[in-house]
Amino acid sequence: GSSWTTVATDRSGGSYDWTVPSTTTGDALVRVTATDGAGNSASDRSDATFTIDADDPTVDRISPNDSAPTYTQSGQNVTVSWETSDPTTGVDSVAVSIENDTATVANTTATAAAGSTTLTVPDGTAEGNYSVAVEATDVVGNTKTGDRSDAVIVDDTSPVLTLEVQDESEEICLFELGGYCLYSIWNEEYQYQWSSSDDSPYSVDFSVERSGNTLATSTRDSGSGRVTPDSRREATYRFTFDATDRAGNSRTVEIIDDSDGNPNNSYEVENGWMVVSEGGSSPTASLNWSTAADWDDATANGVAHDDTGGADPGTLRLGAGTGGPASNSLLVYYPLDGSGDAEDATGNGRLAANDGATTGVGGISGSDAYEFGGDGDALEDADAEDYLNGLSGVSASMWIQSDTANSDNGVFFTGTPSGSDDRLGLRYDASGFSTGGSNLIKYSVSANGAELNEETVSDTQTTDWQHLVVTWTDGGDLKLYVDGVEIAAPNDPSTGPGPLQDVSTLLVGKGAKGGGNSGWDGKIDEFRIYDRALSAGEAASLHDAASAGELRTAPKTFDGDVDPSTLSLANVSASVPTGTEATVYVQSDPDGDGTFEEESSGVSLTTGAGNYTVDTSGMSSSDTYRLRIVLESDDVTATPEVGGVALRSE
Repeated sequence: GSSWTTVATDRSGGSYDWTVPSTTTGDALVRVTATDGAGNSASDRSDATFTIDADDPTVDRISPNDSAPTYTQSGQNVTVSWETSDPTTGVDSVAVSIENDTATVANTTATAAAGSTTLTVPDGTAEGNYSVAVEATDVVGNTKTGDRSDAVIVDDTSPVLTLEVQDESEEICLFELGGYCLYSIWNEEYQYQWSSSDDSPYSVDFSVERSGNTLATSTRDSGSGRVTPDSRREATYRFTFDATDRAGNSRTVEIIDDSDGNPNNSYEVENGWMVVSEGGSSPTASLNWSTAADWDDATANGVAHDDTGGADPGTLRLGAGTGGPASNSLLVYYPLDGSGDAEDATGNGRLAANDGATTGVGGISGSDAYEFGGDGDALEDADAEDYLNGLSGVSASMWIQSDTANSDNGVFFTGTPSGSDDRLGLRYDASGFSTGGSNLIKYSVSANGAELNEETVSDTQTTDWQHLVVTWTDGGDLKLYVDGVEIAAPNDPSTGPGPLQDVSTLLVGKGAKGGGNSGWDGKIDEFRIYDRALSAGEAASLHDAASAGELRTAPKTFDGDVDPSTLSLANVSASVPTGTEATVYVQSDPDGDGTFEEESSGVSLTTGAGNYTVDTSGMSSSDTYRLRIVLESDDVTATPEVGGVALRSE
C-alpha cells in the first residue's frame, strides 16, 4: 500500500478486465474508492495481499551439455538432468527434449524443478549433433527455455580399422645330405601395421598371439611392429585389432596365419601383405517395437494398449481394450478409467453423465473403476433408446465387485426403476421369484411385446470381482455368462421373433428393483454393450483378458540374414508386479514363406529397463523376425506392462 496505480475510474459497480503490470511483487493490494456528488469519499482495500509474478523462471543447469556430451547409438537411452528455479511462485512443470533444427526426436514432461529422466533416441534417428532443451514453467505460466547445443551425439557408425600383416618366415636347413634337408629350423618373422579412424572418441586394443601366448599389445590408434620370436618350428599367429567408440559402436578385425612364409589367401593379399580393412558402418543392427503404431500392426488376444484414462498407448497391458473380441460390434464402451462423466471409448460419443459415483478407485488390470454407494448414484445415457431399440440381438459385458452379498442391488437397467424386471437389465437378487432361490443374479429383456426375465441358481452373488455377460438374440435365448462360463437357465426361456424394445435410457449402477434411491453398492469397470449376441468363446475371451493375453508383433527385417546366436533383447522397458509375468519369445521365418516356424526359449522380464540374453538354440539364420509377448496375472486387478523391446544383433 505504499504506492497506488489507478486502473479504472467512473465506474459504479460490476467487473473490470485489468492488465496486470509487469512488476513482480508479493504485496499487491486492490483498493476501491467511491466518491458521491458532494465530494464525500470512502475507501476499502483487499483483506490480503496477492502476488504478481512478472519474472521468468531460470534454467540453471542441464546435463549433458556441449562440455560433457553424451554419445549414443539410435535406439539407446539418454539420461538428462536439470536444475531450474523460480523465486516468486515456484516452478510448476518442466519439459525436456532432445532436438535439432529440423526435428524433436524425444521429449517428456516432469513436475520437479530439479531432477532427471531417461529419453529414448528412436531407432533410425539420423546421425549428428543434437541439443538438449529444458523449458521451465512457473505457477502463473511464465516460461523460460534453456538449451545446450551439441549435447547429444548420435553415432551408429563403427570405427574404420585397417590391419596389414606380412609373413617373412623361412625355413633354414642345418644339415643336408644328397640334396635332401635332414634337419632344419624355422626363422619366424612377421611385419605388421595397423591404423584406425572414427568421428567420435574411441578406444583401441591391438594384440599379437602365438599359440595362445601374447607377444605384443598396444592401445594406440595406429602403429607398426615386427615379431621375431625364438622358435624352431612352424606356428600359428593371431593378430587382433578392435576398437569401440564412445557411442558403443565396435569393430574387430583379425588375421590368423601359419608361419610358412606364404600369406593366408583367406585375406586380400597386396604385394605379399595380408590386408583387412573394415568399418564405417555399424556391425550392430536392431529391430524395434515400442510405439502405438507397432502395437496397432500386431495381432493381439487379451493384450491392450489403449489411451483411455490417460494411459500410454505405447505400453502393452492385459485387457480387451477397444480392439478386443467383437470390437466391430461395440455400440458403447465405458472403460471407467477417467474422472467425472463416463467417456465412450468407441468414438460414438455416447457420454454417460455421472450422478454421484466416485471415480479413480482401483479396478481391473491395474486401471481405475467407478464406485457406487448404493444410495442412488449412477451413470446415465438418456439417449440409449436411439441405438438400442430395434436391435435383433444385444449383449452387455461388465466387471463388478459388490461390497455386500445377498442383496437386491442393480448393476444396469434400460428404464426407470419401478420394481419390475421388464426390460434389458441385470441385478443381484436376494430372493428369486420364479425359482425360489436366494443370493442369485437376475437378468431380463423386453422384445416383441414380451417381457422375459431369468434367474441363476442360488449363491451366485459374491464380494469378489466378477465378470458378467448377458446376451439375447431375436427369437433366441436370454443367456448369462459368469466369469466366462454360461450359467444354465432353470427355465431355459426364449422370446419370439421381434426386435429389442422399451429402452428409454441406460443406467449403470442401478437396477429394476429399489427405486431411485438405491442401486449398486460396490465397483463397476469395463462396461460394454454390443449390437449382437456374443458367442460363448467371445464371452470367455472378455473374462480371460484380465488374466492372460498374447501379442504377436508384425514381422520386421534385417538388411540380411542374421545368425540367431547373435541376438539379444535390448532397451526393454517393463513393469512386472508380484503375481504377474511378462515373457518374450523370438520367432523367425528362415525360409521366407510367411510362416514363423522357429521360436526361441522364453525370456522372463523384470521391472525396469534393461537388456536380456536369448536362448536361440536350434534356430536357423534368417532376416525376418517377430516377437511373441505373453502377459499373465494371478490377480485380475494387476497387470504386467511392456513399453518396448528391441531385437539386437551384434
